[in-house]
Amino acid sequence: NRILCFTNFNNNPSDLLKYIHEIKDQTYTNNIDYLINIFVESREQENTYKDILKNYCINNIIKICFSKKPSDIDDVKYDLGLLKHISPEQYNTFIYCDSSFSYNANHIENLITLYADKPCDVLQITNDKTIKENLDVYKNHNDKYNFVFNNKSLDIILSSDQINYESWLDIWSEHKIKIRQLGHV
Repeated sequence: NRILCFTNFNNNPSDLLKYIHEIKDQTYTNNIDYLINIFVESREQENTYKDILKNYCINNIIKICFSKKPSDIDDVKYDLGLLKHISPEQYNTFIYCDSSFSYNANHIENLITLYADKPCDVLQITNDKTIKENLDVYKNHNDKYNFVFNNKSLDIILSSDQINYESWLDIWSEHKIKIRQLGHV
């Protein structure tokens, strides 16, 4: 059993470095790989990212890939394009991590535990609240999600023409995929 946790980034090196640190701090380290796709507009921009990243210790569970930024869709919404960089069949669980979440050290472990405890094909975790620096909590108007899902659910998405994660729930529902929705973890 192997898990792939994946996300995209677009033109934001400081958020990327924050995310890499959050990954490195995760308590769950068994049979998991992280794939981070960075959208770039040029080879020069890719080389700049590589130069920035070489100063950070990225262990073998973190894989970085680069893709040309799609011009016809909005930045990080091209969510499945990065899977062309791996062999999905080597994994049995997939976690789509919204890159704008803030991840505490046991976030991935909590997701995996919840997924194991809630028999379903897809577990959707909604982050509808954000904690600002001064610890005020406010409601987001744009929900952001983490999804934990199995191979069957991935196959359905890959066979559709929808590459945007915001459409995944509709596609899964059409195919009678069992979905559980929870609030922020």
